[in-house]
Amino acid sequence: GLKLYAGPKLSNASQEELVDDINLAKAPVILNVYDVGSDPTLKTIARINTPALLTGKGGGVFHGAIEVYGKEYSYGGSRQNITGVFTCHPRKCSMHTYRQSLYLGDCELDPDQIDLVINKMKP
Repeated sequence: GLKLYAGPKLSNASQEELVDDINLAKAPVILNVYDVGSDPTLKTIARINTPALLTGKGGGVFHGAIEVYGKEYSYGGSRQNITGVFTCHPRKCSMHTYRQSLYLGDCELDPDQIDLVINKMKP
């Protein structure tokens, strides 16, 4: 399920306040954080680092993706002449293990404007 946390501007908000803010936003933007890969060794490293992460005194190996308008945008390296930006269902990236989400705020753009931003990243 969704493990939602607040970004810096809303860090004191309760879960209910976060959900209300998301519901009122024109285009809520959520950062979905994954443990990199699905390899058992990487999962062990992530599990060991979790207590340190929660106290702000640790690290890990993560993948981040931006969710807006029901799509999740990620970047994965590409050897072809393409951006490497791809979409998938939110929190369902098959190459990584979902960890948690951070609500970043409302980008206030419509879907066509989002597409323009993504297309500007193309070579």
